[in-house]
Amino acid sequence: MPNGLVPRKRKVTKTVFASAARTTAPTDVDLDTSRYKALVLNIHCSADPSTASVTFEIIAVDPLSGEETQLLQSAALDAADEKLRLTVSPDVADSANVAANAELGELTRIQATPADTESITYSVSVELIPYG
Repeated sequence: MPNGLVPRKRKVTKTVFASAARTTAPTDVDLDTSRYKALVLNIHCSADPSTASVTFEIIAVDPLSGEETQLLQSAALDAADEKLRLTVSPDVADSANVAANAELGELTRIQATPADTESITYSVSVELIPYG
């Protein structure tokens, strides 16, 4: 870069679960978080025609042993047009079902768990915030 400028590191945004009506749990999504300081999970429940609900977990996975450690779990989402942001970062205060003061490991798993087999429509994206 000219004049010794260092390029600014930018956050990365990815789709975790595309918007879809679901009656079962989708396949867990594993993210390489080795280069990131923080993670923000954006959840939007767009349709819940009945009494369905779903919870989301952010899980640290040891890449060698496969051992899992829950970093954060959401409260149940059970209403149409409900939105939630879950944050894992060493720079936030712990807040039940919303934020975890924690370091990300090399591998982070995103998991959705429905309460039953009733249809619920949601989408989930993730923002990965780099160090520096």
